[in-house]
Amino acid sequence: MHTMWKGTISFGLVNIPVKMHAATQNNDVKLRQLHKECQSPIKYEKVCPVCDREIGNDEIVKAYEYAKNKFVVLDEEDLQALQKEQTDKAVEIIDFVKLEEIDPIYFEKSYYLSPNEGGHEGICLAANCFKRHWENWNSQNDDPVQRTNGCYPDLREHIGSGDHPLS
Repeated sequence: MHTMWKGTISFGLVNIPVKMHAATQNNDVKLRQLHKECQSPIKYEKVCPVCDREIGNDEIVKAYEYAKNKFVVLDEEDLQALQKEQTDKAVEIIDFVKLEEIDPIYFEKSYYLSPNEGGHEGICLAANCFKRHWENWNSQNDDPVQRTNGCYPDLREHIGSGDHPLS
């Protein structure tokens, strides 16, 4: 599965390197455009509308459009700084909330987090903590719907298998 983002999950002083993947994938049928007469695929040509000529890759630069037809050209140094800025971000877990407290607009797309290099033991530790938290919370609530809040994590992969140091 394609990695969309790399970063960390932090619990106070504990930082766990993770990767984010889309939980769903687009299964639309991809269609190609063909020339009706000879059934050949149509080529994609990069053409400048002002110069009215085909442009090579060495003549193309990247830019940010801040207003209609107003651009700031970015050089390689700018692009590297942007990439570093995105990889330095962390997801900090501050608190747990009930499902009904979350606006449904945030459920439009789902993602998976998986451990990045060196993050397996940290994920196991976090999963173990989550499991204990939910078990403790569930033992204090009798209503099964209220107990899980609809978001009980599937921790079987990381807990209780006996194949990692935190089991």
